[in-house]
Amino acid sequence: MAMWKWLLLAVGLAGCASTHKSPTMAGVSESDVEIVCVYEKQVGSHFSRRICRTKQEMERDRREAAELMDRTRAVEETVTPVE
Repeated sequence: MAMWKWLLLAVGLAGCASTHKSPTMAGVSESDVEIVCVYEKQVGSHFSRRICRTKQEMERDRREAAELMDRTRAVEETVTPVE
């Protein structure tokens, strides 16, 4: 049983040591990429988590969140409350 724990630990650590680039970074040289790290609050927790992304990824995430909020507002406006 102890051998399985060590094996799982070794596999888990090997996965964390991956050096491949993310698909969003394909074709972009490392000199063009600036990584920005911020602390974000987790929903349902008092703890913050450090999140590191490129400026392009942060902008994309912000834009997608804004679009989601716009779609949500549009649906809320079309729904009539039941009385």
